[in-house]
Amino acid sequence: MRAGLAEQPVDYEWSSAEAHFSGHDRRRLLDMEFFRRSGGVENWRQLFGMPAPEVEYRRLRESTHAGQPLGDELFLESIRFQQQARKPMTGAVVGDCPREELTLAAGWWAG
Repeated sequence: MRAGLAEQPVDYEWSSAEAHFSGHDRRRLLDMEFFRRSGGVENWRQLFGMPAPEVEYRRLRESTHAGQPLGDELFLESIRFQQQARKPMTGAVVGDCPREELTLAAGWWAG
């Protein structure tokens, strides 16, 4: 709204507001099961209608511009845990080993 791209959040093509207000995500971008468990449409409408203090807007903008998540310590810890779980394991990948080494390794494990 601040950028003047639409009059209302539901009018902006890339906003999740439509899905949150209707309870149906036609673009299938959101975790709607989590949304329903978190209070669904009614909860979203209540939260949307509440004005947030300017300090909260500033914190959100700072996090967005820095590319960092915003939340309490428990939320941030869950994000860090998810990021660690997604990191690929280090070490040789099977496709990186020459065929002879794979044969020897297979024979060693078998015998």
